[in-house]
Amino acid sequence: LCIRERMLLSGKELPPEAKKMLEARPDLKDRLPEDLRQKLEGKEPEVEAAKRPASLPPQETPGFLPAYDWRTSVYVGGLFLNRLQDNEIKTLIHFGHEVFAPRPGGATLLETLPATPDYVVGPGDEVIVRLWGRMEGTYRLTVDRDGKIFFPKLGTFPVAGMTFGELRTFLKGKISGIAEVSSDVSLGQMKGIRVSVMGEVQAPGWYSVSSVQPALQALSLAGGVKDIGSLRRLKIKRGGKEVGEIDLYDLLLQGDTRSDIPLRQGDAVFVPVVGKLAAITGEVRRPAIYELKRERTLHDLVDMGGGFSPSAYKKRVTVERLEGHTTKIVLDEDAERLEKEGRNFEISDGDIVRVLAIAGPEENAVVLEGNVLRPGKYQLKPGMTVGSLFPDEKEFLPDTFFDYALLTRQVPPDMHKVILSVNLREIVLEKKEGADIPLQPRDRLKVFPRGVFRDAPKATISGEARMIRSVLQ
Repeated sequence: LCIRERMLLSGKELPPEAKKMLEARPDLKDRLPEDLRQKLEGKEPEVEAAKRPASLPPQETPGFLPAYDWRTSVYVGGLFLNRLQDNEIKTLIHFGHEVFAPRPGGATLLETLPATPDYVVGPGDEVIVRLWGRMEGTYRLTVDRDGKIFFPKLGTFPVAGMTFGELRTFLKGKISGIAEVSSDVSLGQMKGIRVSVMGEVQAPGWYSVSSVQPALQALSLAGGVKDIGSLRRLKIKRGGKEVGEIDLYDLLLQGDTRSDIPLRQGDAVFVPVVGKLAAITGEVRRPAIYELKRERTLHDLVDMGGGFSPSAYKKRVTVERLEGHTTKIVLDEDAERLEKEGRNFEISDGDIVRVLAIAGPEENAVVLEGNVLRPGKYQLKPGMTVGSLFPDEKEFLPDTFFDYALLTRQVPPDMHKVILSVNLREIVLEKKEGADIPLQPRDRLKVFPRGVFRDAPKATISGEARMIRSVLQ
């Protein structure tokens, strides 16, 4: 046989006799076809290299879907964006969608999760039986299409439909008939299933998932819920019937996972269109856009937002509403009075609720500032005076000017400002009777250093100078 035929028969590996022939006749290498000559030289044939698909450049490598941003949503952004202030737009989130934010490993199949006792065994599952004692060995038994396993020396057993807990008890019972043999039963490779994720999801379609994955993880594989998809009414359909409904808020607000059921072969996860939406901003712990389901009132929405913050002004809560598909209106409600009277204020689709902050200075405080040891706010107690702020002269910093301090006072009802001069020397150092001044709410006392009132020394330049003037030292 010629060299080419020998290489073809041997899978294009050069046999020993061909190597000897080429060593004796090197000129034969030049007569070989180009692809075989490149193979002999340890190079990959150009024809085969050209057939291999080129790898995608980094920017074209398939990856995650872009993160959801309600501000770019035609529906959610159009509903709220032009009625919100700039600071509200920056801080508000569409609550719940962050669960499906792209993250490394977020869509990985959970094949290494242990099987729970209620896991239903079916065709494709691998059952591992370990024996020790008078009989030793490890047996890997796969459930066939008929739902059976074959155990050497014991026979065939139908196991499909059993839970893992029932299967373990069943097999241990069969093996216990063998004297002096102990056993352990576990699951190896578990069957995969194919489910559909449909409705308002980022990438609807059919997905192969692990049989231990619940519905929310299958939903993550589809990129999560779209802007107009509901997070409160995720439906699980099996055989044309609805077998469960998931409210994602139960998980996010209460940590309740009971509604997230495991999927079976052929199940469908369906996401319907979003329900009512309302936004709450301002002095609540978790400002956001929320989807309403059972929630109907203002207090329901505040509870979803984590409750009022300590700085919330509950006597005036503003509700901006789209009325009758024709006009925009603003409503003011006293949340504190609603609580006391046990009344409800109904929330409508598209409402924006603003919880304002407590405004103004502290009602029971005075402010001390300037050349003092401990500046800041002090509680105004009954009978409190300027002198009570200074037990002795140690409360002042060095070089304090005691002859003059400035007391700024706000006088009701219009809260206009009045300036009073204070002689700290007479009040603190000399303890002069009648010199002290009683303090009132929101008073502000400023103490000055001596250098503020001292005339700056001067020097005069005269004679043959370009510019004659008095200058400061």
